[in-house]
Amino acid sequence: MRTLSLLFLSCICLMADPLTKKFSYLLSQGQINQCINLYLKEGGSTHYELLDKLAKKILERSLSSEDAEEHLISLFSHSIANVPVPLHILDAKLSSPAPYEQSVGLYLLGNRFEDKVEPIIAKGLSSMFLPIRMQALYFLALRKSPILVGQVESLQNLLPPEYEGIFADLLAIQGTPEAITKIRHLITHKIEQVKLSAIRAGGAFHIDELLPVIRPFLDDPSQRTKEVALFSLGEMADLKEKDKVILALDHPNPLIRLAGALSLKKLNIETEKLGKVCKTLEKDKNLYYIAHYPELSQEPAFLADSLSDTDDNVRLNAALSLLKLKHPASVPVIRDIIFCDPSAVHFKPHYSPGGVLSYIEVLPSASTLSGEERSMLTRYTEGFLMQVASASLELPEPSFLFLAEKIYQAGRHPLTRLFIQLLEQKKSEECKKMLERFAGKIGDPIARRFAKLALYRLSDDAASDLRFISWLEKQEPAQMMQFCEAPSPQERYKSRDILIQPEEEIAFFIEAYETIALHREPKTIPILLHAISHGHLKNRPIFAALLLKTIQ
Repeated sequence: MRTLSLLFLSCICLMADPLTKKFSYLLSQGQINQCINLYLKEGGSTHYELLDKLAKKILERSLSSEDAEEHLISLFSHSIANVPVPLHILDAKLSSPAPYEQSVGLYLLGNRFEDKVEPIIAKGLSSMFLPIRMQALYFLALRKSPILVGQVESLQNLLPPEYEGIFADLLAIQGTPEAITKIRHLITHKIEQVKLSAIRAGGAFHIDELLPVIRPFLDDPSQRTKEVALFSLGEMADLKEKDKVILALDHPNPLIRLAGALSLKKLNIETEKLGKVCKTLEKDKNLYYIAHYPELSQEPAFLADSLSDTDDNVRLNAALSLLKLKHPASVPVIRDIIFCDPSAVHFKPHYSPGGVLSYIEVLPSASTLSGEERSMLTRYTEGFLMQVASASLELPEPSFLFLAEKIYQAGRHPLTRLFIQLLEQKKSEECKKMLERFAGKIGDPIARRFAKLALYRLSDDAASDLRFISWLEKQEPAQMMQFCEAPSPQERYKSRDILIQPEEEIAFFIEAYETIALHREPKTIPILLHAISHGHLKNRPIFAALLLKTIQ
């Protein structure tokens, strides 16, 4: 058999053309640059099978690298190219002492559904890091794994009883009869917070089998429990107890009245009493009511009047609700929000006792907080600002362009890249004109680069496309992707175990090369080959992945 195999390979080599034979030999010796030079000199635009071999060889070699960062880049490069990473490699990641490597392994396993994958995911349940165990449970829940409920119970036994509520959503995602039975047990838990988490999960995931155990909580003496029960029955559009929901409008607690009003709206029930409750909450300037106003009414008058209130939180939540209604009256306050300094002004959600109602609170100063609390508030604020900016896309175009103009005039701004993406999504002629201004913006090279890329994607002009590609070919990107471990043991227990935060310059090159790869431009292959041979060595797996996408 071995002799026959050798004879077969010999025949293949004899049949191969000279370019293929020489290329294959150089590749077997690991001479990547020589392979590229040979292809560019003699290959022309044919012989895609050689490029396929080259790209896969680079990916294969990078997987065996002893450099941890390069190895992680290789894993994500495989993901870009839709090339499966060998399971033994991902299995080894779950045995790593580093939480971010474990998280990467689970992430890449999560989208694979071979029979052998589930036992490897289950290895994540042995991690010493709770977020990794929760991540493993999440992927098992998505797969409807029969071992999930047993694993949840095992982990519950290792945690204090008050933590049992964190598993309710995972069980709801699983949604199997066994998982629903477990949620039913959590609903009867002696610790109220656990019970509330289970009731919320039942409503949020519309698990009708739980209705019989949720309905009685409308009579519960605890206002927190009553609030959550009203929310869940509204989410599941349960009409059986509509009379009790209507009775909630008479409750002395305004949050119970609001929860009842929201539930009735979801049930499409209008009553005179509902209107009176809303008028009372308006008069009291109830912040929860203002924040949830778009769920009750589409009329903007009350919110517009609230913009002149002396209370910062009233103005803030009125503007956010107007933004949900896509009303231009929100723009002045939205502009002020977007241009606040996240290190000086913070925003945070303020939840009702039951946790189903909320509004956003502005904190002018966080100087009295600890460093960690201030850092968490800053991260939340940065995310909040991005959400507000993204929502502005739904405003009438003149209002959105007004905000984009303010970003343009501001010099360098952390939301510039996001607004360029939003302008690209809008696709109107006026938005294209604004992108052209960003593309020529003096003093902001990041804005210029992303705007040029956006215009390239929107362009149907071949000459403009060639100019962009020629410009990109002359650029020299730095290392493409950087991984950093959380700075302290305490930080590693938090949900962001893996930080892949390429700086904007690096992110641009990733996005730009992927774009031209997907467009399959004629000059794409030489550009990528040049980047492989002349760029940073750690870039090679990413460029190889993009090369595979180009020729597929």
